[in-house]
Amino acid sequence: LTAIQGFVEILNKRFTEIDLIEREKCFGIIQRNIQRLDNLIEGVGTLGRIERGVLKLEKENINCKEFLEEALEPYKRLLVNQLEIKLNNNLNEITINIDTGRVLQVLDNLIDNAMKHTNEINRKILISTENNHEYLAINVSDNGAGIAPEYLDRIFKQFISIPTKYHSQGTGIGLYLSRMIIEAHNGSIKAISTGIDMGATFCIELPIVKQNIEIKKV
Repeated sequence: LTAIQGFVEILNKRFTEIDLIEREKCFGIIQRNIQRLDNLIEGVGTLGRIERGVLKLEKENINCKEFLEEALEPYKRLLVNQLEIKLNNNLNEITINIDTGRVLQVLDNLIDNAMKHTNEINRKILISTENNHEYLAINVSDNGAGIAPEYLDRIFKQFISIPTKYHSQGTGIGLYLSRMIIEAHNGSIKAISTGIDMGATFCIELPIVKQNIEIKKV
């Protein structure tokens, strides 16, 4: 709100004094901060529904490979030469029961965080998967600012945000909301980092739908 108010005042008082390029910069900053407020309001609203136990998940059985390929397609275009994707060969055989919109919200948040906390010049983000018979793990790794050991658990708490040299302090809602959504799917989320400037990995684990195997008598 402070940023929006400040730049509105600049445009109001000095509109004829500043050139078109500077005006566009001002409007761009205002628009970005409006989007931040919109995300914040949506996040708080979702948290409220979760905490009241009234958040409805519209879950369905989804093929893992199709889900991830669709989810990651926009980032292939956005992060040219900065994104690497390593998916299991048998991912097409795995099914998860999820609310696709909500899990996409979590993935978007983790990738957005990776972008914010890395150097744009040499940024490397890796999306990888692992699976056993029980859970599918989706990992979002980066080569950015890293996380101090004492913050690895705290960052998933409400309104906790840790500023880094690449990004100032945020709202502290995104990771908490991500944890609540994943736990509502009977899954888990964790952060892994060896320390400051050592990059970080965020790992989501979601239950795999067990396939019914028909046993025929010989």
